[in-house]
Amino acid sequence: MLAVFLGLLLFGIIYNGFVTWLEEHGHDRGYTAILVVGGTLVTLTGSGILIGWRDIGTVLLCFAASGAPMVAGSIWRHVQQRARDESTARSVVQALFDDNGDAT
Repeated sequence: MLAVFLGLLLFGIIYNGFVTWLEEHGHDRGYTAILVVGGTLVTLTGSGILIGWRDIGTVLLCFAASGAPMVAGSIWRHVQQRARDESTARSVVQALFDDNGDAT
């Protein structure tokens, strides 16, 4: 049991470093839900060693039922935000050209 706890603790420290690196480089935007799923799956794997795979299978199904709509929603919101950002950028560029009279 101690080995599983220490393994999960080590994973948490390493995963936190990875997520920190992603955040510092702006690579986490739109992927937070997937990062949470990854961490949860590792925790469930460690838990499966301790309490059995059948029980973890049930817990995994419960997480999937509650988490899948959140992951889908997170991806959808990210796609929508990117579309809004691209539209805004196009509008700004067009306004710059219109203001300068260089292109229409």
